Amino acid sequence: MKLLTGALVALLLAGCGPVASAGIATAPEPLLNVSRLEPWTPTGQAGRVHTGPGLSMLPFPNSASVQRRLLGRAFEVEEERVFAQPALMRLGHFGYALSDGAQTQLETLLAEEVMVAYRAALVGKVTPIEASSIAAMIPPEFPLSESIAYDVATSRYFSMSIADSKLITSKDAAGWHEVTLAGNGRPMGLAIDADRRLLWVTMGRLGEEADAFVGLVAVDMDRLAEVRRIPAAATSLHDVTVAADGSVLASDSLGGGIYRLAAGAGTIERLDDELTFRSPQGVALHPSGKFAYISDYSYGFALFDLDSRQAYRIDGPEDLMLDGVDGLFLHEDHGLIAIQNGTSPHSIMAFSLSKDGTRITGAKVLERAHGQWGEPTVGQLVDGALLYISNPQWGRFGDGGVLEGEAPLEPNVVRRLAL
Repeated sequence: MKLLTGALVALLLAGCGPVASAGIATAPEPLLNVSRLEPWTPTGQAGRVHTGPGLSMLPFPNSASVQRRLLGRAFEVEEERVFAQPALMRLGHFGYALSDGAQTQLETLLAEEVMVAYRAALVGKVTPIEASSIAAMIPPEFPLSESIAYDVATSRYFSMSIADSKLITSKDAAGWHEVTLAGNGRPMGLAIDADRRLLWVTMGRLGEEADAFVGLVAVDMDRLAEVRRIPAAATSLHDVTVAADGSVLASDSLGGGIYRLAAGAGTIERLDDELTFRSPQGVALHPSGKFAYISDYSYGFALFDLDSRQAYRIDGPEDLMLDGVDGLFLHEDHGLIAIQNGTSPHSIMAFSLSKDGTRITGAKVLERAHGQWGEPTVGQLVDGALLYISNPQWGRFGDGGVLEGEAPLEPNVVRRLAL
């Protein structure tokens, strides 16, 4: 029996760079026994699972998104209320803070002691932790900056205006100017190949833009000139990283897919099978160079074998929330550094890894619910710190990158978090 309309369900579901090593094995070829890992269950159609029993059987135990969907079903179908209490308590143990409106609605469904227990579980897990400082400011005339990159050799920052389809750069972290590209397309992600003096730029689209260029662009960082442009048969490329051999990996978060431009290759190939991932975001390389960590936004982490092209699930302790990750990086001391902007509150986490890097063993909150954040997104590990964009203001832009509302945009803030 349907009990409430989609408004409540919306309340519940809202919010739904290369390094040498990752704090795991220090040998150049860490041995991995992937036979011990659970195969990754393809998530391309997981969003079509709508029943409580079906959702409860999805093999993503560290996904807050799945638990929120279970709560939504409990409101819509009376027979599925049995899933509400365990889902809510799981969110509490994760440290996922539902909105006041959602909690008020839940009070009509669950006993008072259940709500009290949920709120008690949140204590100490949602308080702000502010540890970063301002590294650069991008003025509002370059709207919708999603990523930041920094070239140590020239002390130069790179970013973009997705709304205006511009690649931009700055030498003083305050004055920015456009880097002219040879063709069209919206810059979406950035990664530096310092050895080859290249900035790799993923190009994508906003909404339905049939004529948009989708692919990779290489920019010579010394001459500030485009030197390569390679199309990809993808919906829109976003996050990107560069391997030691110069190959480039990128994710298509809109169409689902992992793409690679192999070193010396002239074409971009898709590595995963269709529907393997629903919305792959961050991509970080294992030290061996043979595997990549992939963050699937609503479901968690996968370990992707670049040779066999098989994906495996990376689990962690049951109280850790592993979904909602945008930017993802590998750090030699801290393991996986993850920018979680699909969680409530937003956070930047360090997930420690087992010796071979096949399992998450623990977590440390590096930053959480910063008072000056909008939505932290993507950045770069450089000089012992994480540089990241903290307020791209996506909510102000509609189809085609058109600014909505009359209020002026704020400057986009690049923050530096020491690690």
